[in-house]
Order: sequence, then C-alpha cells, then structure tokens
Amino acid sequence: REWPIEGWSSQSVVNKPYLAVDTEGYVYVTDPELWRVLVFDQEGNFKATFGVFGNDNQSFALPNGVAIGPDNTVYVADADNHRVMVFPAVR
Repeated sequence: REWPIEGWSSQSVVNKPYLAVDTEGYVYVTDPELWRVLVFDQEGNFKATFGVFGNDNQSFALPNGVAIGPDNTVYVADADNHRVMVFPAVR
C-alpha cells in the first residue's frame, strides 16, 4: 500500500522517514526534521502525531528510527538527544 504524505522534501540524508507497523496494522512514521512521529491506520488514515523539538520526555531532537515491541510499545531513537524513548501504542 501507499499514500501521499506532505513532507520529506529536503535533500538531507537525515530527513527520511523510518517506518514500523504494530500488531494491529497501525503505521508509525518518523519525521526527523519536524521532530515528530506520525501514526496512520492500515488504510492510510491519519490518526495522531506526537513529539516537538526539545529534550524533555515528550520531545525529540532527531527521531531517526522507530520500532514496535510485541505488546505494541513504541520505541523511538532520538539521535541528537542520544537516547531511545518508549511510548505506549497510539490509537
């Protein structure tokens, strides 16, 4: 499947989306240069976004990786803050 997403027009090598899919088919997509994670259902309908620029426990400096655990826990690599952040599944 594919659907259009506004963004990622930069030629920067760090401004590329990383994708992960949970057990219910929700698609998590990083948007590194806008410091956020986008969430879509399996049909491509936008469901949520989280993250802003910063270094607190809800913010990112460069989210450049995402993975989903077997219980749908979301793991986001925040490269410029040198950490992996953990979030519950978004619905």
